[in-house]
Amino acid sequence: MKQKYFKGMIPDASFYRDTNQLEVDLIDEMDSEKYAYEIKASETMDRKYLKNLMKVAEILQIKSENLTCIYAGDKTMFGEKGNFVSFRDSFCEL
Repeated sequence: MKQKYFKGMIPDASFYRDTNQLEVDLIDEMDSEKYAYEIKASETMDRKYLKNLMKVAEILQIKSENLTCIYAGDKTMFGEKGNFVSFRDSFCEL
């Protein structure tokens, strides 16, 4: 998203919500790849934060490595079924 902004392009950012109340805070597309983000105020990582991301990933065909939960903690962890990125580090990642 940041890369597009600095190139003077408008980011392809949106959110996802369906009729069953399934929602994800941010969907972005860059170089034909889709990315999904959940943003949480919690300072602790919890795998349940990735639950909606994984459901939406199936619907929108987003790769699991492109799923990220941005949270208020201080550790960043990358995993097979999604990533946790500290809010402080998220500006570098996006």
